[in-house]
Amino acid sequence: MKTRRVIGLLCACLCLCGCFETIEEVTYTDSQSGTYLLTLNCSKSKSRLKALVKLDTFMGLNIPKQWEVSNYFNTASLAVEKVPGISQVNYTEDYTNFIFTFTFKFDKTETLNKAINAAAVSITNKSNLPYYNVFNSSEETFQRNKTPNDSMARLAKKSSQHLKLISGAKATAIYRFHKPVKKVSNSKAVISKNGKAVMLQQDLPKIITDPALFTNTITF
Repeated sequence: MKTRRVIGLLCACLCLCGCFETIEEVTYTDSQSGTYLLTLNCSKSKSRLKALVKLDTFMGLNIPKQWEVSNYFNTASLAVEKVPGISQVNYTEDYTNFIFTFTFKFDKTETLNKAINAAAVSITNKSNLPYYNVFNSSEETFQRNKTPNDSMARLAKKSSQHLKLISGAKATAIYRFHKPVKKVSNSKAVISKNGKAVMLQQDLPKIITDPALFTNTITF
């Protein structure tokens, strides 16, 4: 039931909030450690969302109440805090503008992956979720890997109408480093003027149908 409610909220956001953006930020302060920040910005669709949260169900799925969403954040935070090498875990919830953030500091990329996996397990309440390396890093490269198809993606792909409804949704990735970037593998990725940051933005419907579009190998 817990997983079903999470999927219900995500699918409802997808189908009713065409104008929203997810922003994934990884900022390295040295070759190993840094900060992770995930933002869901639905401010452009806040009027629709305010109507949505008053519903009990949407498309046959249960819609969680505000206190339940807060519990998801709190549960994820507690799970991430238990990962050795993680510190300063924090989340914010703005139900006026519908902007949500989740952030923490990590001591190395392996720890970052463990934290993301721990959060996924805690929110879905599935202890048998396969472990997944979202990121890989070395002295020469930083990689953002293909995300496996999850329940949200499978549900969204069942209907082309759902994808049309989220035609304005964007997914943005921003990666900052302590040393200059030489090149990127994704043709949509842009290197900053100072050469130490990379931004990649894609249409969310395209990522849902082809997760490989969000992959990127950054070479130093």
